[in-house]
This record gives sequence, structure tokens and C-alpha cells, in this order.
Amino acid sequence: MKQIKYNVLKGQEGFTLLEVLIALGIFSIGVLAVFAMQTNSMGRSGKAIKSNLAAFWAQDLSEDLLRLPYGDTKLDTVSTSTGGTLHQRTEGPYTIKWAVFSSSENGKKINDFSSIKDDPLFLRSNKMRNLANLQVNSKLVVVYVSHPLGQSARLIFTKPNL
Repeated sequence: MKQIKYNVLKGQEGFTLLEVLIALGIFSIGVLAVFAMQTNSMGRSGKAIKSNLAAFWAQDLSEDLLRLPYGDTKLDTVSTSTGGTLHQRTEGPYTIKWAVFSSSENGKKINDFSSIKDDPLFLRSNKMRNLANLQVNSKLVVVYVSHPLGQSARLIFTKPNL
């Protein structure tokens, strides 16, 4: 039997242990980066779902309030002189609050906002300007939905007295 000889050049025998360890280290860093990205994506997706549900509850309540007669108790106004109490209900983990402001009580536009300017429902928004432009015989409704983890939604609409 004839023996086959291979010509192996010096330094071409194969991978060394050090090369394999370096390759595994680089591969591990890549896998960990993908895992971190996936975890972050899942967390953001959960927050997006909660925000969308908050917006859904705000829209749902707004549609319900728009269908009600102008004098319904759910459309009772919040006193601008005392700040009053907000209407409130819960749906699962969501807290749904709404405030109603009316110009028909005094027959003119509302112009006293001192009691509501620090209310969290009105922060970071232009509700004051909306109230200043509120027409006679109409109500401004502000709906605020919040989740315990911080996701929230706001919706503002005017309910005319038709």
C-alpha cells in the first residue's frame, strides 16, 4: 500500500486555541447585543400597547360623552372658582378622569383660570387658551386617561348645546 504524503506548509496546520477563543468572544458580543436589542424592543412594545389602550379609553369616553344630552350629570361642570372635583372611573389598571367647563352658567366666556392652572390635567397643554375661546352655550370637555406605569392620553373636545 502506498502512503500519501501531504505537503503542509509551516504555520498552516489549522486554528489555534487563541484564535477560536477570540472568535467566540466576538460572536458572544454580537449575540448579547441582539439579545439586549430584543429585550428593549419588547419593553417598548409593552409601553406602546399601554399608551394605545389609554388613547382607546379616552376616545371611547369622548364618544360616549358626545352622545349624551347637554344636561346629563356626566357633563356636570367643574367650578372654575374652586377647582371642584373631577369625574373619575377606572377600567382595569387605567384611571379615567374628565373635567367639564361651561360658559352657559354665566352667559359669557370663562376668564378665571387661577384655580385650575396647577392641576395635572392641564399641565403641558393649551387648555387655558381653549377655555378662553369657549363659546357661549358650549362645554369644553378634557379627558385624561392614565396607567400606573406612566402611560397616558389626553383628549379635548367641545360639546355644543344643540
